[in-house]
Amino acid sequence: MWLRILHHSRLVALLLLTGLVVALPAAHPAYAAAIVVNTFLDANPPVTDGGCTLREAIINANANAATFPDCPAGTSTGDTITFSGDMIITLAAPLSAITNGTGLTVDGAGKSVVVRGPNGGGPVWTVISGAVFTMSGLVIDRIFPASTLPRGIENQGGVVNVVRSTLQRIERPLVNRPGSILTVTDSTIMDNWGSGLLNQGAATVTRSLFFDNRATLTCCAPGVGGAIHNTRDATLLVSNSTLSRNGQGHSVGKVGGFTTMATPT
Repeated sequence: MWLRILHHSRLVALLLLTGLVVALPAAHPAYAAAIVVNTFLDANPPVTDGGCTLREAIINANANAATFPDCPAGTSTGDTITFSGDMIITLAAPLSAITNGTGLTVDGAGKSVVVRGPNGGGPVWTVISGAVFTMSGLVIDRIFPASTLPRGIENQGGVVNVVRSTLQRIERPLVNRPGSILTVTDSTIMDNWGSGLLNQGAATVTRSLFFDNRATLTCCAPGVGGAIHNTRDATLLVSNSTLSRNGQGHSVGKVGGFTTMATPT
């Protein structure tokens, strides 16, 4: 590769010296797909009805293809999912696991977008090992009444960024498994069960609020760490954040084998 670049540079220099003008072919990079969700409906399995649902958008992004023609195809260079307007999306079932290794962003910036987790429980999103996922400007909530509380994001070895988002009134809103990387920035985690964050990997929390979370799961005995349960060998960095009124008497939960930098505001 270096020899080819060097030869190309010498050729350009020679052409300039001899006064020749040559039109070289322009490179055409593959841009990340912009997929716009234009309906609040959710069918599982999806149906072709002209509306691009969040479920279909994620499937297309994972597949780098137009698996469902209601939405544009995903690409191999990463994808961004946005929304046509304000909407409340009530999920019929957990969404497809995020498998996109080049990056998938779901961005509700400038809109009021609420995603209500499925009534039967399970995480809204699961991020598998090697995948990269950013959630920005969304609210994750539940329906009322809920027979089984939904969960939020379960990171199973990927890289997850939660930015300017709210996760509320659900169970285990953030789970970061061993080998996973999680960053939470400018976000609110409030009124949840099973700790605001269960961290078994590497997590960074910046300028965020953990408020009124309970360590207890709705099904089980009291847990550890109302705001954050940080397990042994996990790494946790907390800065410029507020941890307040979280249950079980702990703002940061179980202590053991982790690094913590805490600067509450």
